Formats: sequence, structure tokens, C-alpha cells
Amino acid sequence: MLEDSPWYFLYRFAPPHFPFCGEMAQGWVLDPIDTYTSVFYLISALFIYREAKSSPKVLRNIAIIPLFVTFGSVLFHMSFTYTFLVADFLGIFYLNFYGIFLNFRRLKKVSLIRIPLYSFFWTAFYAFLMAISYRYRIHSGLLMIPILGVFLGSEWMCFQREEGVNYRPYLKAFFLIAGGYTAMLIEGPPLRLGCLEGPFKGMLQLHSVWHLLSASSMVFVFRFYNQLALRASFLNLPEESQN
Repeated sequence: MLEDSPWYFLYRFAPPHFPFCGEMAQGWVLDPIDTYTSVFYLISALFIYREAKSSPKVLRNIAIIPLFVTFGSVLFHMSFTYTFLVADFLGIFYLNFYGIFLNFRRLKKVSLIRIPLYSFFWTAFYAFLMAISYRYRIHSGLLMIPILGVFLGSEWMCFQREEGVNYRPYLKAFFLIAGGYTAMLIEGPPLRLGCLEGPFKGMLQLHSVWHLLSASSMVFVFRFYNQLALRASFLNLPEESQN
């Protein structure tokens, strides 16, 4: 990184530990392609907001999460520093923990009011794990594996107890996030593919594919939880309304 970059101090403090595709730009936006494709998360937030107007509040809140993901992603790709990579990942972590606790709600294990609080707590814990992963040069994306395991396990428990639930949006979200997650992992170590080769080299990066697919998956995640067969689980029970 050039010493006259406005991000040079943060880069020297904690550079990311995976390869960068091509030459860095100068000025405030070091990674233009991935910075601009972060707008996919903003678009997903707008889609969710439009569809969530008559949804229970705990589901309407899902529209806010992609806004934080957009903010973190833009900061990271502008600066290319590990400090803001943490901010980039925290929005993704929070969305997944939010989904996990929505599932626990369906299983009657948690009250509505606790869902944001518990999601925040576990996201903060994962921020700590990211610091540890950086110390030992472990790919940050690997931290998603246990989260996805709990997410799928809790969904399986819900599947066994519920009837009449449409799983098509869930499967679409799953394959989108799996494809994006794969692109993110093979971009860095151990494969270190970095960016796509061929006619799109320099115009399309694997991390941009992650942006597109993960942002699209958020819309289908919302649509899954927003279906009529599940909405009743996300309304206040009489005893909760009194608290």
C-alpha cells in the first residue's frame, strides 16, 4: 500500500491476510470493484423493506441488517484493512444469529424481545474470535461453519415440529449463500485464486460474486420467515405483551 494512502496507518496496524486482486487504486477507494458491488446489500434491504410493511416487527427489523452489512463492506473495500474487515463480517454474523434465534423462537425457546439482544451478544463474541483468527492467520470465513451448523440444526428441529411450511425460499437462500461462501473461500488461502481469469479479469472478482449471492440470499431468508405459516410464531404472546 502506498504510504500516502489515507488508510496506510490502519493497513500497517492490521493488513488483511488474503491476496488482493490486481493493483490497488489510489485515494480513498482502494478496491473500487468490491466497494461498488457492496451496493447489492443496500438493494436487498430495499426489497425486504418493501415486502415487510405488514410483517411482525421482529421480521421488519431484518430490513435494517443489510444496511449495516453495506456500511461494513464499503469501509473494508475502501480501506482494505483487517480492522474494517471485522465490520464487514459482523453484519453477516448478526444476520445469521438473528435467524438462529428466530428458529429458537419457533421452538418456543426464546421470547421475541430477547432475539436482538442475544444476536448482538453472539456477534460481539464472534468479533473476539475474529481477533483470534487473525492472530493465527485463520481465514475469517471459516468462522461461518459452526454458525451454519447451528442454523441448519435448529431448522431441522423446526422442520420436524411444524407443518405446512414452504421451504422453497429457504432452499434458494441456502444455495445462494453456499455459492457465495464457496467463492469467498477459494478467493483466499489455501487456493488463493484471487480473481476470475479470462475476459473479465480486472472487471469481476470472486468477492463480488459473494456480494451478489449473499445479498440475494437475504431476500429469500426474509421471505421464508415472512410466510403465513410462520408469522404466528413472531407475534407477541399475551404474557410477553405485558412485560
